[in-house]
Amino acid sequence: MNEVLAASVSPANIIITALAIFVVVYWITVIIGLLDMDLFDIDVDLDADAEIDGASVMWLNNVLAFFNLGQVPVMIFFTFLIIPSWTISMIINDLIGNSSIILGIPVLLGSLILGLFIAKFMTMPFVKIFGKLNSSGDAGDVLIGKVCTITIPASKIKTGQAKVSTKGAPHILNVRTTTDSKMSNGETGLVLEYRKDQNIYLIEPYN
Repeated sequence: MNEVLAASVSPANIIITALAIFVVVYWITVIIGLLDMDLFDIDVDLDADAEIDGASVMWLNNVLAFFNLGQVPVMIFFTFLIIPSWTISMIINDLIGNSSIILGIPVLLGSLILGLFIAKFMTMPFVKIFGKLNSSGDAGDVLIGKVCTITIPASKIKTGQAKVSTKGAPHILNVRTTTDSKMSNGETGLVLEYRKDQNIYLIEPYN
């Protein structure tokens, strides 16, 4: 046990250990009710129309969706990313006998990359759970007529995402527009119809 503690605070592992401690403290405070689970839940979507050096960043939205970001709360994904990454980093640094932060950084980066795929796998059940909570058939009827906010740009032929605010966690919807106009991040829409077979909500711009 003492060896594990010593390895945890060694320069090679101190960064990932600090992140792991943050995760543990966060969930303890959530359990005892001092923090709201959604406190650190942030939008991770990028505007598909944004360009950097002339190149579209739409691919990044696809990467985020691939790793289930936006489909589960950020802190749930972050937890399943950091804890496995901490374990991997500890094991690798121990195997190579490393205690240096200089070599520890590339080990950390590699551990985080592996952790992303582990987090994707481990959050898949939560995707289904939150999908049912946010987009169930009953919810589909209830959400008709509600105002939503676009988080991933949508059009008549391209599926985006929008959220409907509630007293609890917001409903995350897969949406398309009923018009030819594209709706961008931050714009508001009115939910008109739910197509259960496609799990898509049809919306129109709302001012």
